Amino acid sequence: MTPIKLQTILGVILLIVGVSFDFFFVQGKISEAFKTNSVSYLSSWEKQLYDLTKFYMIVLGFANIVLALLAVHLASSEKIDWTILGLMFIGSIIVIMTGFWYAIAGPSFKWEVRCTVLTAGLFAVLLALGLEIHKLIFTRSL
Repeated sequence: MTPIKLQTILGVILLIVGVSFDFFFVQGKISEAFKTNSVSYLSSWEKQLYDLTKFYMIVLGFANIVLALLAVHLASSEKIDWTILGLMFIGSIIVIMTGFWYAIAGPSFKWEVRCTVLTAGLFAVLLALGLEIHKLIFTRSL
């Protein structure tokens, strides 16, 4: 299987998981909150982080699909495509898992391990985007 197909599959999976997470988990928690104490949950750290994690899933899903569609139109090395796929996959998973970690553990007011993990995930995603920009600039269109 080519890296372009895998990146497209990763993007679609992230989109499906993000939308499913929103409908089945986040909205379910909000429905429960309205039965008991809606104000405290709607302004809680946990709700804000679950919404942010859902946003990460959907945005990273679209980003993976867009990068795969761009790769189809460029004559580039398959090695670079595999590198971009690996960085986006690892970065996406790390960012999403760190979002859940923050939601469960609560806010941090100093630099902690999860801050380093989130930074590593974001760096991997940004490095993949940088490689894609490099590929766009220095390769020819088909």
